[in-house]
Amino acid sequence: MNWVAATLLSAFFLGIYDLCTKHSVRANAVTPVFFFSTLTGALVWLALLATAAIRPGWLPASLVTDSLTWHQHLQLLLKSAIVAVSWIGTYYALKHLPLSLGAPIRATSPLLTLFGAIVFWASGPPGWKPSAC
Repeated sequence: MNWVAATLLSAFFLGIYDLCTKHSVRANAVTPVFFFSTLTGALVWLALLATAAIRPGWLPASLVTDSLTWHQHLQLLLKSAIVAVSWIGTYYALKHLPLSLGAPIRATSPLLTLFGAIVFWASGPPGWKPSAC
């Protein structure tokens, strides 16, 4: 698929997602909407993890996850907290702003998450250096 077509298709579905989010937070509190949205995604991954555990080799390799160490779990928890704060901010933006302003703010969410992670890691203890990936 041409990357321009893929970009336009992605933008279309992100627009639909923003429209649905705006509709869901219009008359509801942000926290329950965010909770059930996250729960829905977690249930999809739980089903995939259960399928991979029950029937190994049945799923495509791109849907199979590797086991994690406790340290990797903690890193994932930290990343999840950063992303959750970013998403909650965008849900509030979509609730209180017109869609024409809220959607571009939501589109900057990955950039804001990256910025938050950089600020977090840059403010480490004195003499701290990030390890090479």
